[in-house]
Amino acid sequence: MNLVADLITYLVNEKIISSADVAKVSVSLVVGDAPKRPETVSRGFIVSRDHKPFLSVKFIPISWCFLVEDILKTRSLYAGFKYFKVPDMLGHFSTTEGHFIIEEYIQSTATLSELIENGDLKDQQVIEIFRNILSEIWAASEPPQKEFVRQEVSNYRNYMQGLIDESLLNTIFPEYIEKTIYDNVDSLRQSWSSGDIMEGNILLAGKYWYLVDYEYCHQTLFLFKEAYRYILHRKWAKNSSLQDICPWLGHFPEDVAILLSLAWEKKICSDVLDIQANRIHQSKLRQVTWKILHPNANSMPTQHHIHKSSIGQLQENIKTQLRKIQLYIKSFK
Repeated sequence: MNLVADLITYLVNEKIISSADVAKVSVSLVVGDAPKRPETVSRGFIVSRDHKPFLSVKFIPISWCFLVEDILKTRSLYAGFKYFKVPDMLGHFSTTEGHFIIEEYIQSTATLSELIENGDLKDQQVIEIFRNILSEIWAASEPPQKEFVRQEVSNYRNYMQGLIDESLLNTIFPEYIEKTIYDNVDSLRQSWSSGDIMEGNILLAGKYWYLVDYEYCHQTLFLFKEAYRYILHRKWAKNSSLQDICPWLGHFPEDVAILLSLAWEKKICSDVLDIQANRIHQSKLRQVTWKILHPNANSMPTQHHIHKSSIGQLQENIKTQLRKIQLYIKSFK
């Protein structure tokens, strides 16, 4: 497979560059450092003319688990936003190996990640940036269709397998999580997420913020899961609640929102990461889930203890804990 040759041919055919310019054009490969499986590794290219970058290209392999149609839909929606900008797309095309998306190269002053590392922004300023980004996406979202809600509920039930013991999940999901979703569906919207709204994908160019990297685009009922990734993985957000970053969450119970977010994180890790990295992340996610369901437990039990314990008693303990949470939430309504 000769991706560079395919790319140059397209650029010439579409008159993005002239035949005379081909000799002046160079293409540099950019590969991310995430420990992905070979079949899920996307590639980036920087196209330069006379050593000056002017195009940014993303190549998405044919085996990728997100749809190109969703990427185009999300970019088109975000292009009309005010708080952040989207690089102009100059073209896209498919080959037997995958899909190319070509956009303008953004000459940024710094990424948000670099600004955080350099201490140029306080934690609260970073939270405000992400709050503004997610709030604009939320504002452009629509009330969810019934069939979409049903599909998301079914999907997330599957995503939770492996995070929670199966017999326990069979009790918790229909009796609390699913019921909570339907009881609070007015707090949810059908949103388009770029799927990787993290510091490294937010660029400062002049006075504008740019959001880049759209390979994980998808439609979701639970936009708040993007915010929970910050709380889960980033020091600057460790003392924040979902409400701090997602004020539009309204009265949707935060404990259920976190469990749903963990389920999505598990799915992404399973779909993309290599075996070793996935194993490490899955272990961490199970520990976090356990602490949410067992807030008074000192440690996560071993597999031996799980088998020896009474599943019935464990279920009863969880039901009692969930009833307490429900009563606590109702006291604020």
